[in-house]
Amino acid sequence: MADQDPEIESRRACLHRRMRQTDLKRSDGQKLLDDLNEEMVALSKLIEEAEDYVDTTTR
Repeated sequence: MADQDPEIESRRACLHRRMRQTDLKRSDGQKLLDDLNEEMVALSKLIEEAEDYVDTTTR
């Protein structure tokens, strides 16, 4: 059968390895985006607090 051809099996295994590597890279990228988003939220809160502080001290 064609499915048992060693060359086809080798190529299939290579393709599966590449797919797993791509998935890992994608999940790493998603984690970085999630971490960056958390940092942006924290910075936004700090900016709001700083603006509130400036507003209360300059009145």
